Amino acid sequence: MTMTSQSPSVSRPLGRRTWFSEAVLKTALARIIRNGTMTLRLPDGRSLSFGSGSGPEHIVVAADNAVLYAADADPGNVLELSLNDGSVLRSFVIGGELHGLDLSDNRTTSFIAGRGKVKIAAFALSTGTIAFARLSPEPYRLTNVPGTGTFFVSSRAEPKVWIVDEITLAAVKEFPVEGETHQMTTIDRDTDGSTHE
Repeated sequence: MTMTSQSPSVSRPLGRRTWFSEAVLKTALARIIRNGTMTLRLPDGRSLSFGSGSGPEHIVVAADNAVLYAADADPGNVLELSLNDGSVLRSFVIGGELHGLDLSDNRTTSFIAGRGKVKIAAFALSTGTIAFARLSPEPYRLTNVPGTGTFFVSSRAEPKVWIVDEITLAAVKEFPVEGETHQMTTIDRDTDGSTHE
C-alpha cells in the first residue's frame, strides 16, 4: 500500500472524539500485514514493524498515549503496541477469533468483537480488567458512537447491527442492514448542520 501525506503536523477535531494529528491517523491507515507481522508506514517516511502475533488485523490508535491496539485475530488476543518503537507493551487474552475493535470516548476502555466465541469484550486500559457479554450470531465489525455511551456491532451471519451499551455491554437495540456490514463510521452533526466523520 502506498500512501502520500500532506502537512502531517496539522491537527483537526474529528467529531466529538479527542484531537488527533493527521500523522497518527495516516499511520493507522497505512498498515501492511504479512505473515503475522504488521508494518506501519509513518508520514515522515519511517516504518515501524510489529513482529508479534500470528495474524494482527484490525487496529485503533490511542494517540494521547502513543499506543496502538491490534486484534491478533486467530489466537484471540489484543496487543498494546508502542508507536515509539513497535514493542509489545501488554497483551489482553480475549479468546476465540477476534474482529473489530474501538476505544471509548474518554479513551479509557477498548471494546472488541469476539466473532469466534460469539461475545463482545470491554477492557479497562488502566487496570487490564476484562468484562465479557454474549452477543450472537457472530459479532463482527465494531465502532464507537461518540457522545452516546454506545457502540455499534455488526453481525457477520445476519444482516443487522446491534447498538450496545458501553457500561452493561447489553444490546439495547438492533437495526436491519442490507447484506454484510463490513465497514462502519459515525457522522456527527454540529448545531450549524455541518458534519464530521
